Amino acid sequence: DIARGVDDIARGAGDGEQREDAVFQGLCAVLRDYPVHGAEFLAAIEGQRMDLAPRAYADYEQTELYCDRVAATVGRICLDVWGVKADVDVDIARELSTKRGVAFQLTNILRDIREDHARGRCYLPADELAANGITVDDLLAWSDANNADARCARFMHIQCARAQRIFAESAALDAMVSPDAVATIGAMSAIYREILRKIAVDPRRALARRVRLSALEKSWIALRARLGLLGA
Repeated sequence: DIARGVDDIARGAGDGEQREDAVFQGLCAVLRDYPVHGAEFLAAIEGQRMDLAPRAYADYEQTELYCDRVAATVGRICLDVWGVKADVDVDIARELSTKRGVAFQLTNILRDIREDHARGRCYLPADELAANGITVDDLLAWSDANNADARCARFMHIQCARAQRIFAESAALDAMVSPDAVATIGAMSAIYREILRKIAVDPRRALARRVRLSALEKSWIALRARLGLLGA
């Protein structure tokens, strides 16, 4: 049982390095060398379980929990490994890291509506779809027919605005992480922000075709992050 094995290692029970599984050996080394919260790995496993079969997300609270399990957990683990600057409150940094992870995953959800629907999945809050009098099928029909359905436009605007707001709320995180991690988190965040910006500018087109950044765009972001110019 993977979850039980992770829990044992996180609690210091047993010797993970003696297991034949290389994953557990590596995990044990990480938990030994860095102040990682072992519970985060269990939460990440729960996130994978949430994706084993299609399920409906009744409201934003449920969608946010999903985002936390599949994305924010990774961000908090990264933060534990990267570390923060000496004068930074770690608890505050972890809260901001959670927000950043949720913003990342909300962007993924908005980018992948068509692809997820084809797989029988929908991560959008069902009550918010209903409040606007639409379904995911309506969203996809809106993009395919190129018609002016104000309900779909309003719904997508609300979803994009929420993700943009959460990005903004986590802005202070970039200045809190260890200097060695600044370029990494800066580049990742800039890429996701640009994807979200493109969706927000033309959500109907984004629904019709998955939004991507070109290799050149990503390389330019990476270079600017490396040179410390993302805020310039």
